[in-house]
Amino acid sequence: MKKLLLWQLLIPLLIASGLTFGIAYLLNNTLDYPSIFLNLSTDFIMVVITIWYVDRVLKRHEDEKWKDVDLSIKYKIYDLANSAIETICIPIGIHDESLPEFQEVVNKLKTSQTPGIDTDYYGDFAKKFVAGRLNHTPRDTPEDKFAIERLKKVNISEEGCRKIYKKLKKYERDATQIIDFFGTRLTAEQLKALMNFQFFIQGHNNRFNDALAKNEWWSWYQFLFLFLPQCLDLLDASSLHWTIVAEG
Repeated sequence: MKKLLLWQLLIPLLIASGLTFGIAYLLNNTLDYPSIFLNLSTDFIMVVITIWYVDRVLKRHEDEKWKDVDLSIKYKIYDLANSAIETICIPIGIHDESLPEFQEVVNKLKTSQTPGIDTDYYGDFAKKFVAGRLNHTPRDTPEDKFAIERLKKVNISEEGCRKIYKKLKKYERDATQIIDFFGTRLTAEQLKALMNFQFFIQGHNNRFNDALAKNEWWSWYQFLFLFLPQCLDLLDASSLHWTIVAEG
C-alpha cells in the first residue's frame, strides 16, 4: 500500500508541482514564495479534507450495501461456534434440563414481558465450565463446583468420540468455506478466530486414529476441553448476542 501511494500518488504530484513551478518562473522570471507556499498549504488541507470526506461517504455506502451480507456472515460464525460448543459439551450435559442454568433460560423465556430477550446459553455454559475446568489453582467457586459436577456425570464412549470426530471435520470445512467465500468481508478478529478454530481441529483430529488404536479415546475427548476457549473466541468474534423471541 505504501509503495502504491508513493509511485501512483505522491511522485506524480511532486513532478506536476515541479513543472508548474518551472513554468511560472519562466513566465515571470521570479517567484512569490510566500504566496506559493501559502496556496500550497491551503491546497494540501483541501486535499486532505476532500479525501477524508470521500472516504467516509464511500465507506458508509459500502457498509450499507453489504449490511445484510455482513449480518449473515456474523450469524454463520455464531452458529459455527455454538454448534462446536454443543458437540463438545453434550457428553457433560449441556442439555440437562435439571441444571439451574438451563432452567434459568427457560424461565426467562416464559416470564419475559418484552418481545424477546438476549440469551446465549451455550456460550455461558462453556464459559462457566472453562473457568472451573481450566483453572490451574482450584478454588471453592461456583465455576469449580459446576465443572466438577459436570465431569462426574460425563457420558462418552468410543462411538461417541467417532461422532464428535466426524462433526469436527464438518466444522473445519465450514470454517474454510466462510474464509473462502467471505474473506474480503471478514474483520481481522473474525479471520484470526476462524484460523485458530481450524488449526486446533486439524491438530486434534490428526491424533484421533492413533488415540483409538491405543484405546485412549477418553483422553482424546478430554483434550477437547482445551478447544472451548477457541470456540468462545469465535463466538465473541461474531459480535452477536442472539435474540430469542418468546412465544405468546
